[in-house]
Amino acid sequence: MLEPVNQIAAEPAGVTVAFVPIVGWDARGVRLGRGGGYYDRLFSRLAHGILRVGLAYDFQECGVLPRDSWDATLDCVITERRVVWCSESAMRLGQLQKEEV
Repeated sequence: MLEPVNQIAAEPAGVTVAFVPIVGWDARGVRLGRGGGYYDRLFSRLAHGILRVGLAYDFQECGVLPRDSWDATLDCVITERRVVWCSESAMRLGQLQKEEV
């Protein structure tokens, strides 16, 4: 897993799925991270169509979180109990990929 070295962000090529740690999240795909904006900046540079998957626990789900214009939303969240698809287009993408396997 590529990570920033000396504050220089990695530029992964050919990424199709990104797994993102979460502090808090809501059903719309809005997430709370650790406040550095690293994932938001990375997602703004990557190609569209990348499946953005949050990894969290059920207890971290919040009602509705605030969202700024630069915040990248998640396509789905995987918890210890379920998979929550955060948008209809993401659900179709996930079903498409499942059928191809």
